[in-house]
Amino acid sequence: MPMPTWIALVLVLAGPGALAPEGETTLALDLSRFEIRGQASAPVLVAEFSDFRCPACEKFSLTVMPNLTKEFIAPGRVKVVFVDFPMAGDAAYTKVFESVHCAGLQGKYWPMHDLLWENVDALGDTSLREYAARLGLDRAAFTKCLDSDRFRERVLNSARLGNKIGLGARPTFFIGRLQPDGKYAGRYVVGAQSYVVFKSLITRMLAP
Repeated sequence: MPMPTWIALVLVLAGPGALAPEGETTLALDLSRFEIRGQASAPVLVAEFSDFRCPACEKFSLTVMPNLTKEFIAPGRVKVVFVDFPMAGDAAYTKVFESVHCAGLQGKYWPMHDLLWENVDALGDTSLREYAARLGLDRAAFTKCLDSDRFRERVLNSARLGNKIGLGARPTFFIGRLQPDGKYAGRYVVGAQSYVVFKSLITRMLAP
């Protein structure tokens, strides 16, 4: 079924200086390296390349993600991974991303992830430790993890992945369906588009 022109125009910013690969493409992603929101067996993947200090990323997380969760993720039809895509690489900046991975060691990756989006105006070191306490984490273990830079290289490697693909905007989303070769075939969505855009593409991916 051909894609409506208006959806195609929104999905990819075409032409010189495009901010993501254009048209149908594939993505090979080792999902064992990521925390998955939803069921791992879900046929459609949404890979979100995002930054906690990006207003458009915040908008998506607070307005679109709840609808995706209700309609597609909770029923087991879509799975989501968050790909760290910081705009800066200094240690103080990557700590925000590292804090989510440190929380993940105690089974609270997504709760910390969601809590950060609810508090994007307070992402300093003290605040991160307070959020850990709020989630009931072992504060000493969390602090040790954060201070050790255990996940810094992992965050930077994720950022390199986005750059290698050629992504130039935050957020950018890859939405694709699992293929027999283990890759996902789909398209990139640039920016915090409306829920209608995400729903239309996902529905198309789920069609027999």
